[in-house]
Amino acid sequence: MVFVPLEGDDSEGVEDMPLFKSHRKIHVVIDRDPCIGCGMCEGLAPEVFRVNPETLKCEIIGEVTPENKADVMDAVQSCTMQVLSIKH
Repeated sequence: MVFVPLEGDDSEGVEDMPLFKSHRKIHVVIDRDPCIGCGMCEGLAPEVFRVNPETLKCEIIGEVTPENKADVMDAVQSCTMQVLSIKH
C-alpha cells in the first residue's frame, strides 16, 4: 500500500483525507485495489465516501469533520475488505 496526499493527486489505488482527532489531524487511507465496492463505507458515512459507479471502488467525496468523525471511524472499522485505515 502506498500513502499519497489527496490534493493534486491523480494516482490510482490509494487516496487519503484528513481526519480531525482532538487538535491534530490523522488521515483516512483507501487502498482501492482490493476494494469490492460493497458500499459499507458509503452506507455509514455517505457525506465522505461513495462507491464510484464506473470503477466500483470506494472513493473519498467529502471532508471529514468533527461532526462526522464517528461515522467515518465506524466505516473504517466496518470495511469488509479492510481497505480503509487510519494513518497518524
